[in-house]
Amino acid sequence: NVLAVLRRLLTVAVEWGVIETLPCTIRQVTASVPVMGFHDEEAFERLVAASQKMDRTTYLCVLLGGEAGLRCGEMMALEWQDVDWQKRQLCVCRSEWKDQVTSTKGGRVRYVPLTRRLEAALRQHRHLRSARILENHGKPLTQKMVQTLVTWAARRAGVRHGVHRLRHSFCSHLAMKGAPARA
Repeated sequence: NVLAVLRRLLTVAVEWGVIETLPCTIRQVTASVPVMGFHDEEAFERLVAASQKMDRTTYLCVLLGGEAGLRCGEMMALEWQDVDWQKRQLCVCRSEWKDQVTSTKGGRVRYVPLTRRLEAALRQHRHLRSARILENHGKPLTQKMVQTLVTWAARRAGVRHGVHRLRHSFCSHLAMKGAPARA
């Protein structure tokens, strides 16, 4: 991106007469696109089992990421009012980044169906200490806290760690079952 901008700036400078000619040739550098890994179903189930043995909050973090596809900031900002028990779905409408609650990354509200396991975990986790679902003694969990919980569970399960890896696992599992990419 930097090289493309520099090349464009120099080309425009020549067009505008600021410089006579390009002082050098700028070629694009080929860079490999990083591939984000995901947990296969067996590894994901090991992670779920390990998180369940730890505590309800860790278990819920793993399920929100792996069975609902929520990003870390979306998990942190999720409130009890976002759970529609009748329709068995989550309304994902906000995200938290550096203590600021904003809209989701794409700016759109989306509705995610609850799996039976996620619904049961939410019901078991239900509390009235705060509006947020993920909290610690009445205060919302931070990004660092969520990442640490998932990392501990991953270590116990013997799988790679990463909150965003859960989201990729969710999407990959859907794709393997034939769901369209848009879903």
